[in-house]
Amino acid sequence: MTGDQLTLTLLAAFWAGTSALFSGIKNTNEVRDKIILGKIDREEVSRDHRWRLLFFDWLPMKASHVAVSLVLAFIMVMLPQLARQEASHQGFSTICYVTAIVPFTGALIFCITGILEFSFLRAAIRR
Repeated sequence: MTGDQLTLTLLAAFWAGTSALFSGIKNTNEVRDKIILGKIDREEVSRDHRWRLLFFDWLPMKASHVAVSLVLAFIMVMLPQLARQEASHQGFSTICYVTAIVPFTGALIFCITGILEFSFLRAAIRR
């Protein structure tokens, strides 16, 4: 595979990863709401079930947001090294590095909000 083909493949992976991340955020928020409300489709769920939702659904999804964000940032940082020399001289590397700031920042925000939200969800289950 040539450098250009690899670069295009990684750009496609970045696009697909970003789309998957946004879908995952939506799903994580839905699970969070189920934990807070204690209901799934208007049916009450037990406290035990809410704990399971927290530890086996919400927490792994939140951790995967951090991991996917870091992978996306890594892809953007690696692209200039894999691209042809001409692309690197035309500001391609600068664009990639600036773009990598977004998923790096996202990973940091997912970590911070995950910790805060986890505490809130635990308190909501205990009530």
